[in-house]
Amino acid sequence: MIRYLKLITLLILLNPLSKTYSQQTINYILSEVEKNNEMLSGMRSATEVNKLSAKVNNNLYNPSVSYEHKGGNNFSVSQSFDFPTLYFYRNQLSKLSGKQAESAYIAFKRELLLEVKLLCLNLIYLNQQHVMLKLRLLNAQILSDMYKERVNKGQASVLEKNKIDLERMNVLTNIESNKAALRNAKEQLKAFNGGIPLSMDLLAYTDTVDMPSHHALKTSFIQSDEELNMQKWDVAIAQKQITIAKAGSLPKLELQYKQDLFESHIGGISVGMSIPIFANTNRIKLAKESFHASMKKAQSKEQNTDSQFEQLYNDYLRLKESLRNYKDLFKLQNNLDVINKSVKNNEITMLQYFVELNSYYDSYQILLDLENQYQVTIAKLMKFKL
Repeated sequence: MIRYLKLITLLILLNPLSKTYSQQTINYILSEVEKNNEMLSGMRSATEVNKLSAKVNNNLYNPSVSYEHKGGNNFSVSQSFDFPTLYFYRNQLSKLSGKQAESAYIAFKRELLLEVKLLCLNLIYLNQQHVMLKLRLLNAQILSDMYKERVNKGQASVLEKNKIDLERMNVLTNIESNKAALRNAKEQLKAFNGGIPLSMDLLAYTDTVDMPSHHALKTSFIQSDEELNMQKWDVAIAQKQITIAKAGSLPKLELQYKQDLFESHIGGISVGMSIPIFANTNRIKLAKESFHASMKKAQSKEQNTDSQFEQLYNDYLRLKESLRNYKDLFKLQNNLDVINKSVKNNEITMLQYFVELNSYYDSYQILLDLENQYQVTIAKLMKFKL
């Protein structure tokens, strides 16, 4: 009995409710991934390419050079260009496109870092679950050894021993599944970090900061949603396209200089224009249709973002309350101490003790699930800070 009580004491000391601290913070891991992730690096380069591409469309036309040997040796250079207002509008358009490209990059970065953060939270969950399963295995091993002695002494049946061994095998199977999940999660984290391993042992969640009020949090959540901002930039771009389409009705200009190569007094400058009577047909109508479509998409996205926030915030409140109640219940009941005192006083049998202890860890598994869901919900609500 003394040997068992020593092991019982060990179980209490190893209680996974004890506070542990991670060797590396999640913020450090996120900073490493942001630095080393190849997809993020590629997206940064693509963003710069998109910015440059927007500027290319506002360049001058190529000059035209010709030589004509007809009634003289005529050399001419001509340059066509749009009405100056168009260059001004297209420059504004290129700036809007650049801002949209920036929003696309930030949206991509936040989604990727959120995925990494959720992976880190899952690692904490799996590590805490692993500790609990190891304790349960120790419980099952103690019980198996005890009943092996009882069977040898004729104080218990082989059937009882087989049931206990089956419980032990079930726990071992769960441990192997947990180890596999941990390995897979670490490999995923390594892949996110550009194939560079991250040496860490995430065991505990960081302390939760005070959440802003519903209104303040909602304002930040919606205003910082870069996917929504992309839709808004799309509206601004479509609106500018209407302005450009209207300005497209202005004439194109052409400046030409002609000179006879051997007769310097023969030559001069000519100015001409091209009036877009047919080329601009339906462009304004098309630009307006595009604008209205963009407006509808932006409105729909804003409604979805609002709905997404409300769902997340409701989940946050529900999980916060459930988690608080569950933790309070654990503190009030103090089951481990009660069970330990009962077995010391011979109020329950060792079999009843381990049954109660397993029931305790079943409840603790629910607590682990609740806390993980709570942390995941907070991470999604605070995504705008990534």
